[in-house]
Amino acid sequence: MVHHKDRAKVLNQARLAIAGVELGPLEHRIIHKDGTVRWIRNKIAVTKDADGTPTAYDGLINDITDLKKAQAAEALHNRQLIQADKLASLGILVSGIAHEINNPNNFIMLNMQLFARIWKDIAPSSMHIIKRTAISVLPECSTAPRKIKSGNRSTACLRELNESRILRRILRSSQKPTATS
Repeated sequence: MVHHKDRAKVLNQARLAIAGVELGPLEHRIIHKDGTVRWIRNKIAVTKDADGTPTAYDGLINDITDLKKAQAAEALHNRQLIQADKLASLGILVSGIAHEINNPNNFIMLNMQLFARIWKDIAPSSMHIIKRTAISVLPECSTAPRKIKSGNRSTACLRELNESRILRRILRSSQKPTATS
C-alpha cells in the first residue's frame, strides 16, 4: 500500500503513464504488510497496442530503504563534520586572540619589578623634569574638556588630557612624605 503522503504523486505518475507520457523513476514510500515503511523506486513500463496507444502499465519496483537510510546517515555525518570544523576554526581564532592579548600582558608583568626598581632610582633625581613637563602640559590641556563636550574629539586633546591626569598623579605621589623622610 502506498504511504498516504506519497499517494497523490503516485496517482499522478499513473495518469501520465496512461496518457502516454514517458516518465523517469519515482521514489516513494510504501507500507509493507508487516507495517514497516519502506522506500521504493518505481519505474513504469507502459504496454501499447498496435496503434501505439497505451493500454496498460507495469511497475518495476526496487527497494531502496537501505539506500535512503545510508543517505540520511551521510547527511547527518556531513552536518556534524561541518559543525566540528566550525568549532575547530573558532578554537584556533580564540587561541590566536588570547595569544595576542597575553604577549603584551606577560611582557608588562615580567618587567614590572624591574620598572619599579628603575623608577625608584630615577624618580628623586628627575622629579624637577617631571614637574617642569607637567607645568607646561597642564595649561595647554585646560581646553580639552570643553572640546570633548562640544563634540570635537581630537586625539591629541584626549592624549593631552590623559597625560595630564597621569602627571597630576605623579606630582601628588612625589609630594607625599616617604617612610625614610
